[in-house]
Amino acid sequence: MFDPTTPTTLYAATHYGGVYKSEDGGTWQHMGRFRALDPELAIAPTTPTTLYLYGGGGVYKSADGGETWRAVNRGLELGETKWVHALSIDPTNPRVVFAGTGNGVYKSTDGGESWRRVTWSASALSIDLTNPRVVFAGIGNSVYKSTDGGETWTETWTSTGRNEVWDMLIDPQNPQVIVARTEEGVLRSVDGGATWHAADGLPAESVQSLLLGPAGVMYANFWKDCAHLYRSADGGATWSRIDIIAARVSA
Repeated sequence: MFDPTTPTTLYAATHYGGVYKSEDGGTWQHMGRFRALDPELAIAPTTPTTLYLYGGGGVYKSADGGETWRAVNRGLELGETKWVHALSIDPTNPRVVFAGTGNGVYKSTDGGESWRRVTWSASALSIDLTNPRVVFAGIGNSVYKSTDGGETWTETWTSTGRNEVWDMLIDPQNPQVIVARTEEGVLRSVDGGATWHAADGLPAESVQSLLLGPAGVMYANFWKDCAHLYRSADGGATWSRIDIIAARVSA
């Protein structure tokens, strides 16, 4: 994951290995050991030294760029799985955070000090960078949208099969464009989530990760094709394939 203000500063939340940070785009420093099969990491767009992490057993917060961490779980009921599937931070206010858990979507307005449940279990969350009152959630095989900061939700789309939505990216240049990671490939919407179609130029298979980089560039990689990374600079309309060294890293 990229620091939005300093693209050479990178963070990686690894499977069972903890959090790593690079300040030069290549040299990595271990910033804390957390045991989670599928960690989640979020950086506050306005104050990138503020990080939220699901590292197994709950949510942790760092206010110093990953140097130190503390648990922030009051009111956050994770259920039997103890998993957090998604974290998303308000682009204008780092104290407003959403957590998608196996027990519901929770919202904090005080920097994680307390949480309250606002809707059902979600595996994907994304906030519109131009209007933070607009929030999208992937709930099962459906997409839900809120226009009032998560207080109420409306289903905008549902799959005809068991195609769960696991990640969503909103194009910062055009918030009507949304790209989603699903069990059956990458989907794209150009009308604010009302309709979806398979993204052109990508494999129609389970997606491992979907990331948003500097200048709105999107990246995708796939479980069966982990030797390649796919890159889009036009909101997911077209993709180019890049050869990489295979690695299982989530961020």
